[in-house]
Amino acid sequence: MVPGHPLKGGAVFSIGALSHPDIMRFNLKSAALFSPPNPEKTVTYVKPQLNHPTFGDAVQASFGSAALNITSPQCRKMLENFKLCFENHRNKGDVQGACAFY
Repeated sequence: MVPGHPLKGGAVFSIGALSHPDIMRFNLKSAALFSPPNPEKTVTYVKPQLNHPTFGDAVQASFGSAALNITSPQCRKMLENFKLCFENHRNKGDVQGACAFY
């Protein structure tokens, strides 16, 4: 204990802790931060492989077993736009979310 400073403690890192603006603002209990490491920055981290769906899987997930009339120009145009959307968003991994409006 430091004489005259009953709340600041005797440890070197705690001297002046009550006057530190971050300690007061964020109501921290200690000036020393103990937190687990970021799992993406550890030595044993393995990046997960994205599962890229095929175009057939995307059509099946979006339209199900609905009968599509490919001879219709509107249906053909819609499928062409869906294929462009699929090709643009396949590598990002969110085909269903990006192409859901078709």
